[in-house]
Amino acid sequence: MKAAIFVVALAAGAASSAFAGPFVSLCDTGVSSISNCSAESPVNGTATAEDADTNFTVTQMPSGSGGIATPYTTFASGFYYHSGSNPMGTNTASWITMVNSALTPSQAVGNFNYQEAITAAVTGMVTISGNWAVDNCGTIAWGAGSGTAVSSGSGLTIGGGANASACTSPLSAFGSPTAFSFNESVTAGTVYDLDFNVYNSGSVTGLLVDSLAAVCTVGTSCSGGTNTPEPSSVVLTLTGLGLLGLGLRPSGRK
Repeated sequence: MKAAIFVVALAAGAASSAFAGPFVSLCDTGVSSISNCSAESPVNGTATAEDADTNFTVTQMPSGSGGIATPYTTFASGFYYHSGSNPMGTNTASWITMVNSALTPSQAVGNFNYQEAITAAVTGMVTISGNWAVDNCGTIAWGAGSGTAVSSGSGLTIGGGANASACTSPLSAFGSPTAFSFNESVTAGTVYDLDFNVYNSGSVTGLLVDSLAAVCTVGTSCSGGTNTPEPSSVVLTLTGLGLLGLGLRPSGRK
């Protein structure tokens, strides 16, 4: 009987571990431990072509910034939050910044929008969460282009928000991470823009997004990738059930 119980646990585990998430990929800034994100190899100091973050695109930048649409990883100064073995952020993410044609961090004053395009694998309500920090102020948005500010959730603005009149430029904006969470209704197969709008009040600017994740919102309808096991898991489950049948045969029969 113990062997049969073990087989049940094995079969159940094989099925659940293969469930897909609500989005095809969610990538942290700079580096990522997620296999289907483009992992970076950041180089301390001046940005180079080797540490461009192709998971994000800069869709808005101040005039005169001379910026390049692909953000680059940037060395974290003593004021920037970092933890773990990576001096440029955390063990799973690095700070990114806008660079000019000389591949040096832009110091233009104004709004930079860092956008990640993500494809929904489910239909229904999902909860998106993570930790972020900005230099100087920020607002999370959802939609095309510069996006529409998310109306409800937690931790969606830092330092008063990403505009000149509201930004208070606190050191805590980039000295410690802010946890955020919000819900959105999505349709499987549709591409959505997750935007981090950053207002720079002077000197260099930066964005750090870490532990980015999504789940089907508890208590709501959410169907698709999270409810359909991959073919490999079906095979494992059926195999486990077959073994279970053998394990439950009476011991007195051959």
